[in-house]
Amino acid sequence: MPDLVKEMLDPDGARVLVAAPAEIASALARLDPAHTSHHLGAGEVPLWALRSPHRAPASELVSVHNLLHARENRQALRESALREVAEAAPRLLVAEFSGRVRAADVSFLRACAQRVRAGGRLLRVVVLRHRATPSTGDSEAIAAVRTAGGIVATADLHRWAVERGWDRSRVDELVDRRGDLVTCVGRGGATRELAELVVGGAVVPSLSALLLAGDASALSAVACAVSADRPLALARVARTGGIGVRLAAFVAAHRAHLGPAAADRVLALAERGGVDPSTRSLLAYHLGQALAKGAAPAESLRHFDYASTHVPVQGGAGASRVAASHNGAALAHLRTGNRAGAAAAERAGLAALAGNPDPALVEQRCLLLTNLADVQSRDPATAAQALGTRLESARAAAAARSLAGLTYAVPKLVDALLATGDQPRAEEFAEELLRVHDACPAPRRADELAVVKVCSALAARCLAHGAPVTAASWYAEASRRMRQAAPAAFAAMVRALEATGEPRVDRPLGEIRADLALSAQVRAGLDALAALGARP
Repeated sequence: MPDLVKEMLDPDGARVLVAAPAEIASALARLDPAHTSHHLGAGEVPLWALRSPHRAPASELVSVHNLLHARENRQALRESALREVAEAAPRLLVAEFSGRVRAADVSFLRACAQRVRAGGRLLRVVVLRHRATPSTGDSEAIAAVRTAGGIVATADLHRWAVERGWDRSRVDELVDRRGDLVTCVGRGGATRELAELVVGGAVVPSLSALLLAGDASALSAVACAVSADRPLALARVARTGGIGVRLAAFVAAHRAHLGPAAADRVLALAERGGVDPSTRSLLAYHLGQALAKGAAPAESLRHFDYASTHVPVQGGAGASRVAASHNGAALAHLRTGNRAGAAAAERAGLAALAGNPDPALVEQRCLLLTNLADVQSRDPATAAQALGTRLESARAAAAARSLAGLTYAVPKLVDALLATGDQPRAEEFAEELLRVHDACPAPRRADELAVVKVCSALAARCLAHGAPVTAASWYAEASRRMRQAAPAAFAAMVRALEATGEPRVDRPLGEIRADLALSAQVRAGLDALAALGARP
């Protein structure tokens, strides 16, 4: 039998290996933990999810908030895992899959390699896929685990064994135990009976299983848990929560398809079920968002009004909810062509935030000011006011050293200043964005994109006005902060600078070429993974 560890460490060896779970466990135990990063993906559970801490929510309101904001947390959780890998700088990253490999998993592995390589280290990425033996391929126990999304708690599996009369010793032979969790590989279609068995206890029941079980509230909770990449925490919430949590799960899972009638029913059920006013306010806000961004923006206004008038909390949290509701109403007005109504709604939101000393509200104020400027710029009667509003937003963010606020405000402000020919002030705000970005220990992907956009806009302006050296310096500022592989962006910078024929741009051009080469090297080194995301 080939030595799996030797194959994994061979720099010229295969990048994708298939082995039995027992072989994989034995090989992992022989690797040096100081130089190895191991990630487990199972079915619907992505590579980075099981490495995150999972804490029980403090209240139903917190549970509802977690469910409704699940998708927004996805990038933050992924970024946390990437930062952990970059700081550890391992020599070997092992991605173990007991189920399907998702395109998002392949993207994550590429990003890990990019981060480690940017720190001056090489990272070998190896994918280990579980091999199923013919004798275990159609086991009902395996079918149950696959029905549950590919991963279950050991205690749940043992409980199912008792309920179904499985031979427990045989079940233990079929699955791969990792601490308190169990994964498996094999075949086995979900039946209604199995679906009903796993809905109550699985960590991440698959959507098809829950549809078979006919439990819409559980289906919604699980869909949201998977989208958040927080399966352990959110599935636990959905199992133990009351009507508020179940309704939040429904909204989160079906927001893209909610119509006015369904939204009205959710609020009616919340009132009938005794859901507390603050939770109902939060539900109403997200219902309004779903309608405003969907096919019924006019119908969303009553939900935003409900959200802003049912806020029992005081202080910053209450002001934030009211402001967010007015901001949502502004979107609805804008989508129905009512620019005056949109501007009035944004001003009402800003009034709700006015005078509140909570520093957490700075970001929201910058968002509302930027949105108000967008509305003003669309109307010839108020277009002249837009620049002043953008300046107010950026200055507020700069005073608070809020990276999120600057990310909202500066890109559009720079465009507006350049359109008026005020390049010095555009550069001033761009430099402030760079300073605050560099001081932040964990900038978001959105912050990185804002930096690249601003620097690229200034570089293009410099090129257009015959200043290639200054343009090169702005492109170099952008490339130094691009942590994600972006060969197209780097190549565009190189072409623009090469076309100038200016010898004084050679140094920054060399830096950008090096970044381009790194990006290409990382992608080429992981070519063997490219097709995995498309395979079942």
